[in-house]
Amino acid sequence: MRTLFKATVTFTFLCFTIHATPIADISFASNSWVLDNGASINGDTLVITGNKSAYIKATLTVNVPMQTKNLYLVGDILLSEIDGGPQNYKMPKFKIYDTYGSSLKTMNMPDVMEDQWFNNGMVIERFDQQYLTSVKIEFAIQNASGTMRIVDPLLLDSAPASKYEFPFAVPAVNTCSINLNSGDVSIFKNELLSVNSHFCWAGYSWGDSEVGDIFRERLPLKNLRFPGGTVGNFYDWETDGFYNDEWTFLSPSRKKLYESGFRFDIDGYAEVCKSTGASSTLMFNVIQDDV
Repeated sequence: MRTLFKATVTFTFLCFTIHATPIADISFASNSWVLDNGASINGDTLVITGNKSAYIKATLTVNVPMQTKNLYLVGDILLSEIDGGPQNYKMPKFKIYDTYGSSLKTMNMPDVMEDQWFNNGMVIERFDQQYLTSVKIEFAIQNASGTMRIVDPLLLDSAPASKYEFPFAVPAVNTCSINLNSGDVSIFKNELLSVNSHFCWAGYSWGDSEVGDIFRERLPLKNLRFPGGTVGNFYDWETDGFYNDEWTFLSPSRKKLYESGFRFDIDGYAEVCKSTGASSTLMFNVIQDDV
């Protein structure tokens, strides 16, 4: 397994992915993976070189215990020069099929982190209700150029966890004290601040009076953002909710919000901007839509 390096403000630490015992051996070195032209195995590493006019994959059929409640497929990945889309399926991906050739789960990777090893994977929940004793695993690049390398593919019945190791002794009690001098006050330039709140998991919305009061009376920001950050990739401007598509539903929480009828409340947001005089930064998806 590759080591991932992550930086903080003041130091660097190591992050290791800790796995449960695999329920089947799917390693590249000791199995007869079926490889398309453009896919190759070099020792413990699978290398797939993508082609925009082809679906290039490596597959393996493997036995699994029928009583497996949740089935996890994970691996360490290195992506380089990926050029896919605009459809979200034209990307590197993981996939699992049943014994009849029907897809059970697909994980496309549209938001790729390139030139750095990272651990990724997917889960089929309630797998035991499929009553299967074998599945076909697939790693692929569909109609996209670039290279995907994979090592340490694992099939698990429980979620992997992360362990962090710091280059210093971590105190048993992680507390700190901060001394504030109320006599030394500086005025902060609010022009440097914006807000990135879309209230997906809160009991409030932009249209609630409490929210407007905060920006009018307590936090008078000069700029507000809508819908905010990465969530803009999944925002459907025609419904003011989430898109009904596979990319959105890669996150179970986004799928649940879509099914519950969640709305971002752009009208409430616009009213807050008007009442506070704040400028607005709109962050919309131009992969599904156009400019």
